[in-house]
Amino acid sequence: MLYTLNTTSTLVDVTQEDVIHLKYHMYPGGCNTGGCYAPNIPHVSWWIEKAIIISNSSDSDTDSDSSSKRKKHKKSKKSKKTKSGIKAKSSDKVKTQLLWPQSALQYEYVNEQVSFNNLDMKLFTAGELEIITRADISEIERKGRLNLLKKITYYSQIYSWKGLLAFYAAWLRKIELGQNKWSDDPSVIELPILTPYVLSKSKFSNSSFKVESKDETIWFCTLYNRNRCTYHGSHQTSIRGVQRTVQHICAVCWKKDRNKLYHPECSSSCPQFPQKKE
Repeated sequence: MLYTLNTTSTLVDVTQEDVIHLKYHMYPGGCNTGGCYAPNIPHVSWWIEKAIIISNSSDSDTDSDSSSKRKKHKKSKKSKKTKSGIKAKSSDKVKTQLLWPQSALQYEYVNEQVSFNNLDMKLFTAGELEIITRADISEIERKGRLNLLKKITYYSQIYSWKGLLAFYAAWLRKIELGQNKWSDDPSVIELPILTPYVLSKSKFSNSSFKVESKDETIWFCTLYNRNRCTYHGSHQTSIRGVQRTVQHICAVCWKKDRNKLYHPECSSSCPQFPQKKE
């Protein structure tokens, strides 16, 4: 770097080393006894100080510019970070942004403010199927979402809907954060998440097998009602892993009128059977 020392008589170009040399070896008005190769320049000390001040100021400006650029780069980087799809305003960093069912709903729900936690099973399934049928998702994601939806549908008879939403959200967040992939098995998180949400037996019993009354519980044979049972009369069968006694009664008549009529629901003798118009 060159510095120009402007005096009343001449212009002298010196390097930074010369500036330092002159600063420490010049007496006011001339050279010291140690020797100096600069001419006897009046007020040279003042100009050297001025040059050093300018140099320092220039360095400071450079540092300031670098710092400003770094801040702008960080700000730009921060504004471009990927956000989670569970909430439009989420600021969590994710490696992969996924589509969530509430954001994929169509028709009258397009402009509705539907949150993930407010989805019922029908809307959840509709939104998830909208994602699964998209052309721009990979086959691995499509298969992973189908398996997850199938699992949640089956589990709806065992766990509360709130728990199943928590299970779905936890698994998608793991994929968004890069901790798991769609090809992984979500069963690894089932136990800690779903255990608190197990339904009581009275809530998850299948109504197609059992009808409860104040006095008794009547079980009807579904195979008999479809003309496919090989037993004659009441018999034992396994329902959800428990042995139950089922009766050969019409399921439709029992559920509708509490009448124990001994004919299949598909029989033409059933009072509920659709009559052909003459």
